[in-house]
Amino acid sequence: MITAEKLLTGEELMELQSETGKRFELLKGKPIETMPAGGKHGYIASKIERKLGAFVEERNLGFVFAAETGVYLERNPDTVRGADVTFVSREKIKSIDEIESGFLTVVPDLVVEVVSQSNRINEALEKVQTWKRAGVGEIWLVDVAQKTLTIYANSFDDAPTEILTEQETLYGKGWLNGFVLPLSTIFS
Repeated sequence: MITAEKLLTGEELMELQSETGKRFELLKGKPIETMPAGGKHGYIASKIERKLGAFVEERNLGFVFAAETGVYLERNPDTVRGADVTFVSREKIKSIDEIESGFLTVVPDLVVEVVSQSNRINEALEKVQTWKRAGVGEIWLVDVAQKTLTIYANSFDDAPTEILTEQETLYGKGWLNGFVLPLSTIFS
């Protein structure tokens, strides 16, 4: 007898994580176990989060989330993904009181994905497409090995908008106009 695999909801995913002590993302109802990041990955993600968080907080632009905060990207079946760093503008979340204790239900304005192992680049590119389909305004894909930051703007084109190297500087646009990040400061 063939039985259909039970698809989980985001709420059931929270319970699964609590019961097992493991971390998961949810892709169209199917749980995908995720592994903790390595040291260099975590250090670079933390550096970006601190710099971006300080800029956003100083200007009261919104909220910066770290540590793979889960975000609903689709419902029925549910897709819940997490990024290394996530920014949501005040236009979408007005105050800290509006932030859910569960997974976020608003689409972020920016997500940052850090890739620290070359064999994970395809997985990261798949996540970029998932974020874009959900309507994320901009995605920064940081490749630790290549020392690059690739920007994907929300468009139907799969091609990156811009690729910056370690010697270049990222200049924020839109909500993040005025944000300046010399990439040498995150790769050294």
